[in-house]
Amino acid sequence: MGNPRRLRVRWSILGCLFGFSLFGYMQRTGIAIAAEPMMQELGLDQVTLGWLLTAFLVGYTVFQIPGGVLGEYWGPRRTLTWMGAASLLATVATAITPRLASGVAVLAILIAARLLLGAAQGGLFPVATGAIRNWLPARNWGFAQGFLVTGAWLGSAITPPIVSALLLYFGWRAALAAVCI
Repeated sequence: MGNPRRLRVRWSILGCLFGFSLFGYMQRTGIAIAAEPMMQELGLDQVTLGWLLTAFLVGYTVFQIPGGVLGEYWGPRRTLTWMGAASLLATVATAITPRLASGVAVLAILIAARLLLGAAQGGLFPVATGAIRNWLPARNWGFAQGFLVTGAWLGSAITPPIVSALLLYFGWRAALAAVCI
């Protein structure tokens, strides 16, 4: 059947990839749920919010291939570690920037943070696929990919109620910061 220790490591890796997928979705969409109070507090309009959402999409789109290449060069573990750290930094920056800056600087930092978040998460699925290829036998690749995508879909299901509840009780900053934990 196989080495039990190696099987545990495989499941642990798959669980971590699932978590990356789930929290990645929460980080990228939490801002859309927190948009209304965020816009009111910061004096943003719909167009400016659109720029914040677009900044993520640009970073995500542009860095899918470079992220995959880095995953091949550095290996999935190191690349996912850097991607996770950059995602954490970008999400926390989005939450704390309004306390540290004002005016145009807030908008510039928020756009940069969203761009960084997109860039950090752009290579998530290519790098995760590399980890799956490295750690699981070919007969399990379909299951593993399905499990990875399930993380994103579960993230899409739980993000609105979680962020909304956190928003009501703690405010939009805490709600956005909480989704990166």
